[in-house]
Amino acid sequence: MTALAQLLNMTGSLQLYRAFGPMDTLLFFLGGPLITLTTAIPITVSGIGLRELAAMEVFGRGGFPPDAAAVTASLSFLGANVIPCVVLLPLELWSIFRKEQ
Repeated sequence: MTALAQLLNMTGSLQLYRAFGPMDTLLFFLGGPLITLTTAIPITVSGIGLRELAAMEVFGRGGFPPDAAAVTASLSFLGANVIPCVVLLPLELWSIFRKEQ
């Protein structure tokens, strides 16, 4: 199940990148893990800023527009992490509240 979720996340991110310009599939699948490893450096909260700079560097060297790489990295993070939390947290709190009554 986790592998399927990761595959869907990567496929969605690839399509998001391709909306901003031509993205080589091999570059995406090789550069993506490198960018993820960069966000693990404990300098910023959730790797914010590092992710965008790494995407600009990695994908920019591969011919993808660096500014589009930064925007797309941010949008991909928002879509995979922030939006689900904003939607699911109130539902979970509502569920807990209902169980207590």
